[in-house]
Amino acid sequence: MIDQMITLRTRLNERVSKANAFAKFLEKTLLERDDDLSRARRALANAARETETLRAMASDMKRTQSETSDARSLDALIARLDRMGKALREDAADADGAVLREVPVIWQGNASDVRLMGSFDDWTRGIHLSPEWHGHGDGMSDTFTATVALVPGVYEVKFLVDGEWRTTDDWPTKGEGFDRNMLLEVR
Repeated sequence: MIDQMITLRTRLNERVSKANAFAKFLEKTLLERDDDLSRARRALANAARETETLRAMASDMKRTQSETSDARSLDALIARLDRMGKALREDAADADGAVLREVPVIWQGNASDVRLMGSFDDWTRGIHLSPEWHGHGDGMSDTFTATVALVPGVYEVKFLVDGEWRTTDDWPTKGEGFDRNMLLEVR
């Protein structure tokens, strides 16, 4: 019986180890994607600035031209550069909205296990907060922290503290009673 339990525990540990390795792989992939998005946003912003410079140069050239076909061509070029600059600025803003932001989260209160649950993952897994041990000697901690990576937006969240749903008065809230959730705004 004990050998079976040891075998089952070993198998479980192997599965947990594989799951953790896969989670780390996914996290690394997500961070690489985030870096790619950041680089793309910077490139788009640089291109938008370049179109503004080209537009200014074309405007200067137009001022020195008379009402000739060259001046009309410069008008068309300026209009086209304006459209291009606007499109690039919009694309840069869209790319920036997809870049993850790191948000520090803290739970203050005596507990042994704390998770941040919320609409960011449809209330499924949540994010485990790590205890900061202060030597109470009772296996409990009074401060739990995590850094949460989320795209900009407003999320409804609650803490799951030792199996019980909790909110804190330090955060803005929405709803009442059991439907009362905290609001986490990521900019």
